[in-house]
Amino acid sequence: MKQTIASLRNRIIAPVVAAALLTNAPVATAQWRYPHSNATNSGFFRVDTLPAYSPHSVPLGFTAPGVNPVIGPDGTVYAGTMDGVIHAYHPDGSAYWTRKINSEHGGFYGSPIVGADGSIYIVSTIYQDASPNRVNESFLHKFTPGGGWAFYKPFPKSALYPFTDGGETNAPPNIWEWRGTEAIVIPVKYQGLGREDVSLVAFSTNGSLIARQQVSVEVYDINGGADLVTWAGYCIALNVWNFELGCYLAWELSGHDLFGFKSPPASVPLAGAGFPMVGVAILQDPFGGPPRIATTDRKHDKAVYAFSLQDGFSQIVHTRDITLNYTTPPVQLPDGSTVVGTDKGVLTKTLLNLLEGPSIPGGFGTLTAAPTRHRDGSIVVVSREGSVTKYGNGFWRTALGGQSIASAAASCTHVFVTARNGFYTYDAGTMQQVAEYSWINHGGLSSPVIGPQGQIYAIVDQYLFVFKGPPTTTSNGCSTFPTTP
Repeated sequence: MKQTIASLRNRIIAPVVAAALLTNAPVATAQWRYPHSNATNSGFFRVDTLPAYSPHSVPLGFTAPGVNPVIGPDGTVYAGTMDGVIHAYHPDGSAYWTRKINSEHGGFYGSPIVGADGSIYIVSTIYQDASPNRVNESFLHKFTPGGGWAFYKPFPKSALYPFTDGGETNAPPNIWEWRGTEAIVIPVKYQGLGREDVSLVAFSTNGSLIARQQVSVEVYDINGGADLVTWAGYCIALNVWNFELGCYLAWELSGHDLFGFKSPPASVPLAGAGFPMVGVAILQDPFGGPPRIATTDRKHDKAVYAFSLQDGFSQIVHTRDITLNYTTPPVQLPDGSTVVGTDKGVLTKTLLNLLEGPSIPGGFGTLTAAPTRHRDGSIVVVSREGSVTKYGNGFWRTALGGQSIASAAASCTHVFVTARNGFYTYDAGTMQQVAEYSWINHGGLSSPVIGPQGQIYAIVDQYLFVFKGPPTTTSNGCSTFPTTP
């Protein structure tokens, strides 16, 4: 594993600065505008809730695996479907408005996000076999809270030869905010000749491209039924010296997996759900500067960048470990460190000073879902195999009896988990199960979200399920945990 750090200033952080960062951290009390509650992907919401009994459901349509609904400042619930329709619902689940984008813009395969003013941002992708231009293309869309289609903006073209690919993504966007100015940051995968990359693109709220940053480049695997043609084209394109000898030896000696790039194995639970691309986390700068952006490429690389509207992305630290696949988004913990899950059931940790800390070898199982922060500052981890683990302030684990790629949602009083076979409510204090609502092999693909009045929302099959909140909701259940955002 290799780690590089761009600035000595970012390596040494006084404990008093870290303490100030954590005690002054804002609390999540108003809106679930982000797919994982807030910009740090915490999955935690500081309200009281009821156990999830007896929901009612409303038609939605087919959503992609990993897509979560989000909630605007007025409680409106938003979700996009693979046929290119964005749906808005009132807090009680009744229909508000729908808008369908143009067919040449494809469908929605990732979660939306809501800006501070209530504007909705969502990305569509059309794949090359359906695109009129015969290349992958992605577009950022902006909608007003009332359903007006403000704009669509195409993503920039690939920086890889032949520079024609327009990108594809099912990662959720995130919002970087500094002194009242926002930028929408989205991971995207680009294809080139014999290789592909994962990049970050940043748009302003008016749709202007601010910056792009290449996170990693992957050479396509050459194995099984594939032949040397793709790899040979890549070598020729790069003008590799002594092609006949150099490329052949590199291909053979690498075991047909050059540079260690390797997708997670296909024989995993919920293989049909794939490993959705992961989103970024927006991290507060402990020195009081603009927020940082943490990301992974869903493979062997993770990185943290400084960001500004003027200078775009600037790498602070980049970590590579070919023994792991980083398969979850980064999640920030109360001490300012971030954790990222892997396909081997290990949680890796990056400390507040951006050095790599000791991993958490909890035997969590194959991970796709972002860990969720519990009210006491520990984490709740859901595995694809269907285990739920609370780790950090004591240790607790249970089996759901069904598989899941969805993160838990945590309130002051409960933890909510969805799996293929049902929806589970756990008491946040004891972690004992207090409710179960069964569904037939359709759950576990979309994470629960929590509304401002304690409502719980979950996407299952083609429906949005709505569970009632308490008559009045407070954060009393979190009163003894004041440092948990």
